[in-house]
Amino acid sequence: MKLKRALREVLLKRFCEELEAAVQPRTATGKLASLLRESQKLIFEPFELEQNKQEYFIAGSARLYLYPELLEVLKLKPIGDLDIVIPSKQHWQTLNTFLQSNPNPKIKQVDVNAGRYIPHNYIEAFDEWLPKFDEESAKDFSVRSTADTLKNAKLIDGYYYMSLYDIMDYKLNLNRDKEKQLTTLLINYQRAKSDSEKQEIKKYVLTLFSGDKDEAKDFLAPALTQLAKQN
Repeated sequence: MKLKRALREVLLKRFCEELEAAVQPRTATGKLASLLRESQKLIFEPFELEQNKQEYFIAGSARLYLYPELLEVLKLKPIGDLDIVIPSKQHWQTLNTFLQSNPNPKIKQVDVNAGRYIPHNYIEAFDEWLPKFDEESAKDFSVRSTADTLKNAKLIDGYYYMSLYDIMDYKLNLNRDKEKQLTTLLINYQRAKSDSEKQEIKKYVLTLFSGDKDEAKDFLAPALTQLAKQN
């Protein structure tokens, strides 16, 4: 089992590296652009975050909305919210000082000690990358550490986002029963002898990731869960 997991990890990393090189991001538009603008006053200013400094990352699937090609294949619904992970305790202390000087009754939820800050219905900040999963998900679900995820975050159009590998890895981890099919697809992708064959397999892997019942031919995936700190 561990060997299969290691093989899947290596193959998925290779797949994502090629995907990173093949797709070109666009400037954020629509609701994502609106949420990013609002995050300036709600997150970046109170935490005193430097936008171009690798001290935070935007988690979950938000990054995928920067790629028209991926949007078309994944058939994503409109973005729901913006989740930002800020690991540094110093930044959370800065937030605490800011809130004491600038009390705001409109803030939805704040617990600096627990590392959770929700100033808006659709914008949240956490100190760890711990995606919550439902009771039907695999018991051995896990993601890479917050430190590793931050280290591999990518600066795109002025913001740090999770790497495509980390996005796909945690989403696919919700489907342990699809492990064999995924690994087979990734092996076939590496063995493909033509670009057209690779493109076909790539779309199949992505639709498996997306959880679209028709496109993925009944390879089901739970919906992306809201980022939450586990107690």
